[in-house]
Amino acid sequence: WWVTMPKKEGKKGGKGGGEGSKPDAPPTRAEIFQALENREFKLALKLAPIAYGHWWSNLARENTAHVVVETFLCMFIVWLLLRKAPKKGPSTDLTKDEVDQLVEEWKPAPLVPKLTEQEQHLSDSMLVIEEFDGHKVKLMYEQKPKLNFVTFDFLGMSLRDELKDGAKDTLNEYGCGSCGPRGFYGSVMPHIEIENNVKAFMGTEGSISY
Repeated sequence: WWVTMPKKEGKKGGKGGGEGSKPDAPPTRAEIFQALENREFKLALKLAPIAYGHWWSNLARENTAHVVVETFLCMFIVWLLLRKAPKKGPSTDLTKDEVDQLVEEWKPAPLVPKLTEQEQHLSDSMLVIEEFDGHKVKLMYEQKPKLNFVTFDFLGMSLRDELKDGAKDTLNEYGCGSCGPRGFYGSVMPHIEIENNVKAFMGTEGSISY
């Protein structure tokens, strides 16, 4: 109430409001909490700064050193929050000569650990293929070609000209898909023909090829 009401003038005019005038009492903490409980937020916002100012002025009179130290700390905190970030140090970009020197001095670490004596002996005894020709291969330090049983074409069927010509004709007629099964590539006439041949050979009503 003391915020909104004007000051009362003393019975006698003049400076200081007369002999009977008294200074307004500052708001107490209870009055501020009471305003908050009554949801009078505007009144609470008016009372709080006045109460804080009165507390601060009393503290300045009673303990000046404490106020000076606290003010300095507040100003220091504000300075920390508002100051600009320090500039970065000197540039770390390397010159071309420095890069060349680093590359020249660089010694890469081995990708694999050093082989033991047993592992080195095993590595030296491995066969190394120099040439590959169908079902025959030529090994390092060997003059005669060897038969390659690692492949399915150890009989050399892929080298026969009639099989090569047949493969070319089949590709020209039916094309080439991404895979062989008819479930992916689709049915073509050779699928039907082989099913009819299997049916006739087995003596069944029908057959299904995949």
